[in-house]
Parts: sequence; C-alpha cells; structure tokens
Amino acid sequence: MKIRKQEYKKRFLSRNSWFSFVSTLLLPAALIVCAVACTEGTLDNPPTEGRVVIHASWNSASPPATGLRFYFYPLSGGSALTYDAASTGFEGNLPAGSYRVIACSTDASRAVYEGMESYSTASVTAVTTTDSRSLSYYAQPSGVYALHISELRVPLQDVVETSSVPDTLSRRVNLSFLLLGGESLSSLSGLMRGIQPTVLIATKTYRGEAGVTSFTASVSGNRATARVGVLGLLDPLGNLPYRNLMDLTLTLKDGSVQTTEVDLTRLLSEVLKANGGTIPLELPVEVELRLIDAQLVASVKPWQSGSGEGGVK
Repeated sequence: MKIRKQEYKKRFLSRNSWFSFVSTLLLPAALIVCAVACTEGTLDNPPTEGRVVIHASWNSASPPATGLRFYFYPLSGGSALTYDAASTGFEGNLPAGSYRVIACSTDASRAVYEGMESYSTASVTAVTTTDSRSLSYYAQPSGVYALHISELRVPLQDVVETSSVPDTLSRRVNLSFLLLGGESLSSLSGLMRGIQPTVLIATKTYRGEAGVTSFTASVSGNRATARVGVLGLLDPLGNLPYRNLMDLTLTLKDGSVQTTEVDLTRLLSEVLKANGGTIPLELPVEVELRLIDAQLVASVKPWQSGSGEGGVK
C-alpha cells in the first residue's frame, strides 16, 4: 500500500509538472492574443463613443466655403469639442451623449467669431476699422456661413447621421448711382449708416451698437456702382427710430466736388419688414442724382418686393 501511494504521488506530481509546463507555454500566447484583440477593439469601436455624420447641405452647386469648424456643446455640461472639417460636413467619433452643434466657415473675411465657448453666446462680429467718439466704423464682412443644430444625440456604439443647411450671415447691398444732366463722374465715395456689428449664430439676432461703413464706387461715365457687405442693418423705423442718411461725395470730370445725403429710411424699413427683420442676400438700391442750381440732389427708386436675390436663409 505504501508503495502504491508513493507511485500515485509520483505520477500526480509528474502530471502536474506536465500541465505546469504546458501552461507556462500557452499562457503568454493567450495573453498576447487577448491584448491584441482588446487593443483593436478599443481603437475600432470605443465602448463609450458613437459615430457622427453631419452633411452640410449647401443651396449652391459647389460649397462657397472652403472649410467648416465644428463646435459640439455637451448638454450635460463641460467644454465644447472642436473639430475642423471639410465644407461638405463632419464625420467622426464622439463620446455618447447629447450635444448642441454650431459650425462656421473658416475663410470668412473681415469678420471674427467670438463667444464660441458657449452655444448661446457664439457670434460673428464685423472687424472694427476706426473708432471715434460718436461713431464706430466697421469693415465689410463676406463669406460668413454657419449652421446650427439645437440637439444631436450620439448613440453608444451606433451611428447618427443628419444634414443641415448653412445660413448665409453676410449680406450685400448693391448700390447703383445714375447722374443725370449730361455730367460725367470722376469718383464717388460714401458712408452707409445703421450697420449691425454682431449676429448671434444660434438665433440670428443682432446685438451691439450700430455703426457705419465706408465705400468707394466704380465709375463709368455718368454711372457708378458699389457693393457693400454687411451682417445686418438697423431698422430706421424700429425700436430705436432714426433717419438712415447715406453720405455721398462726388467728384465731377471738371474737378468740382459735390456732397449730398441719400435718405434710405423708408426703403430699408420696407425691406426689413418684408423679410422678417433682415435683408435679402442681395439688396439692390438704385439712386438718381441731379445737379439743381449747382446743388446735388438725390432720390431713391422705390423698392419692389422680390427684387432682392436669395432668401433669408
């Protein structure tokens, strides 16, 4: 019996040694396989993220912006997540949760984005050119586009796909001048008033004290044209009534200089009223000029509803 016990013990220890030897060989290989699989799973399908696809649906054949910067604001709080993307939209992984989203054109001219740390304060502001005690002078912004999504839910380990139409926040006033009476122009410059300096992106509402912007027209014979870029214009007959008087300075071919004021009050108020408080993407303004008793007199042609190009969007 004693011999059998010793033989059993010897066989047991020998078998355990074999299993220990095999385990020693297999365990590192199993750990390597597990590590690789776990690493690949983390990279390919993060357990705390979801896939986001946002299409920028431009109203034109080709996107007018070269790129967009996306801001994702977590509804649960915390800092915004910022990504640069192509003008066609955004695609990438985000932590699962709910967000508000704003995207802005990266090549806007003569304008800056401010307050982007918050969805409610995100805005675009025309660059200031000159400050005086009485007036703020603003540059003429262009290429300002933005889209916003009030709520985007990113599912855990799933895909959310949506589209949004970017708003055109910069507008253009197309000025056309005609000098009657056989005189020819050498130059024409002016000052436009009521310039709205800042637009909140999410609500498209204006804020800040209105100012002015200067322009120089292109002249040919007795005609002159100018394109004035704005974010918005203050309604002359709105909550803060005023007269919107555009200052003009003309130099004639004979070298004489004439100045006058063009009253845009009624025209602009009619346009703003017809377009929900904003101006069309393209607003034509036609002005006729006459020399009467050596004094320059200006008259504005009536605005016709639908004459502006593009919608409010």
